[in-house]
Amino acid sequence: MSDLHYRISDSERDEALGHLRTALEEGRLSVDEHGERTHRALSARTNDDLRPVFDDLPQQLWPSAVAQPPVPTAAPSATPATPPARDADETGKADGSKDEDEGTCGSMNLASAFGGAGFLFFVWGLPAFFAGSVASVLVFLAVVGVMVVIPLTAHFRSQRERNRGTEAP
Repeated sequence: MSDLHYRISDSERDEALGHLRTALEEGRLSVDEHGERTHRALSARTNDDLRPVFDDLPQQLWPSAVAQPPVPTAAPSATPATPPARDADETGKADGSKDEDEGTCGSMNLASAFGGAGFLFFVWGLPAFFAGSVASVLVFLAVVGVMVVIPLTAHFRSQRERNRGTEAP
């Protein structure tokens, strides 16, 4: 196990951010605490920098970069390092299978996109329409279109992939 201390990748940071988002959605973190931990996760360079961000959260929310226990500094104790086995995990599934609704990142992106589009409509769209500025209206429509189309496309793509994974061959 020589990989206990290593530099993390962007994809591992993204995974950590997804787990923090899940903790926020489950009510385990306040919005302020989520913001602070997100900042710490984004600035983490090694898996050891990322570990304190998750140490008080349940192990199923730990990203793979911190899933391994830290290197012990003292002599190993007689107690096992792994937690005792349970009949069912936190989601209530005894077989350990993942919940089908686990990937809420797509729905979060959709909600953010539509919320941002609504905000821009009131701040930019309505004034542009009332001012009669055709150029401003067209730029507004292009920005909002891109802002909504990209997350919507990603959402439908992930739904299609999820449905392919659940279909019987």
